[in-house]
Amino acid sequence: MSAVNEDPNPLPPDSGGGGGQSDPDQGKDLRYLDPTVGVVWTEDTYNSDPFWATQSGSGGAPPPMADSGTIKVNLGSVRSVELNLLSNTQQAADQYMGLRQAVMNSTVTPYYWGPEPPTNAQTDSNPVDAHAGLGDGGNADPYAGSQQQLSDMGQQFGSMIDPVMEKALYQVAGALEALGTFITTVNLTGQMYGQIDRACKFPETP
Repeated sequence: MSAVNEDPNPLPPDSGGGGGQSDPDQGKDLRYLDPTVGVVWTEDTYNSDPFWATQSGSGGAPPPMADSGTIKVNLGSVRSVELNLLSNTQQAADQYMGLRQAVMNSTVTPYYWGPEPPTNAQTDSNPVDAHAGLGDGGNADPYAGSQQQLSDMGQQFGSMIDPVMEKALYQVAGALEALGTFITTVNLTGQMYGQIDRACKFPETP
């Protein structure tokens, strides 16, 4: 039986960096890693040839592929999946940008994670006189020490959490970029099939 105030999921000692190791990026400014993300709604039609089919010369042509045999494609289903992915990616990109803004605000706002340190007027006194209520020391802020401690804790926490958030944003942006590349591949696949279909025709009557 555990005690009433016992943490059921205690953190291991020195768990800041995992495995007892501190984060090597602690205190670094990694905002440059986090790009702005957006979705361009071009919705290229499958009636257009792939971009390499319009390029002159042999450099833009894709390498020859093995004969795949008979294939059947439902372009309506492909288009529906593509637009659904595009819509969901747009929402994810918007949410990423909102999260990015919140992270940027926290990293550039001084004392975001704690109070500002006490001013000289709050601490400029003799602690003994302050406790005794004697002289000018009696006007000192009795909470100045606690405020300074919380301010130092906030600064230390910020130096740890800011690079963690910035690296997490970088990973999310990379995932969105990969998803955008996949959607582009789906669109090019539809264009390629359309190009092949337009090129297929019965031979002229002898």
